[in-house]
Amino acid sequence: MDRANTLEMLIKDNGLLRKQIIWTAPTEADLANFPILSIDDLKKITLGTFQIRMADSYTNQHLQEEGEYRLFIHKENSSLFRVKLQSRFNRRATYQVWIQVDIGEHGHKAIDSYYCTCKTGSRTLGCCSHVCSVLKYCGYDRHQPPSTRRNHRAYSFLDAAVDIAGEEDDDE
Repeated sequence: MDRANTLEMLIKDNGLLRKQIIWTAPTEADLANFPILSIDDLKKITLGTFQIRMADSYTNQHLQEEGEYRLFIHKENSSLFRVKLQSRFNRRATYQVWIQVDIGEHGHKAIDSYYCTCKTGSRTLGCCSHVCSVLKYCGYDRHQPPSTRRNHRAYSFLDAAVDIAGEEDDDE
C-alpha cells in the first residue's frame, strides 16, 4: 500500500504524458502480448467487484462507432499500452491510462503495473475503474464469444420504440 507507483514515475520522468509520436496503433501481434484475463484475475487486481461493474460503462463510452477500441502501444516498448478515456462525470475531462504487461506471465500476474491520471489512478493496491475498463475489455471481453459478451455499443442497440411484436409504439 505504501509502495510508490513505478510506472507513474517512469511516465512523469520521461515526459510520456505529453509525447504523442512515440505511440502507435497496435498490430495483431502486439495485441497478442496483452494477457488473457478471467473475471477472477480482474477481482484479484481490483480487490473487489465495484470497478468491474463500472468498467462496462467506460468501455461503452470509449468504443468508436465502428466498434474499435482506441488503444496505443509504445513504439519502443511493446509491453506498454496507453488509452485515453473520457470521464463519465465531466465531458471535458479525459484521463490517460497506462498498463505495463509482463509478456512472460499469464493471468493477473502478467499485469506488471498500471497508472491513470484520475484522482485515484496512481494507487498500487487495487485499481481505478478506468484501468479496470482497459483490462476488462482487452484482457477479457475481446476473448469472449459474441453471444456471451456484454451489450457494448459495438454489438447492438435495442430500439425502445419498437415493441416485442415488432410494431412501432403509437403512444407517443
